[in-house]
Amino acid sequence: MAPQRVAIIHEWLITYGGSEKVVAELLALFPDADLYAVVDFLSNDDRIKFGGKHARTSFIQHLPFAARRYKSYLPLMPLAIEQFDLS
Repeated sequence: MAPQRVAIIHEWLITYGGSEKVVAELLALFPDADLYAVVDFLSNDDRIKFGGKHARTSFIQHLPFAARRYKSYLPLMPLAIEQFDLS
């Protein structure tokens, strides 16, 4: 039987708040887990709390003004998450 893999998927990683604390704890429990987010603009200081791990991001990461106006792309986020390759 193949070893199970763990993927942690988060809507966006912008600042280190409540839900990001949960992600950090999950990463502590599953250090080999793959991390996915629609966008990832965490500061280097906040990224330390994630063990320096960067998320695999969606196409929204590269759209204009995504760093500041990421919520404007909410209608596209279901499509972005569906396109993650979790295989």
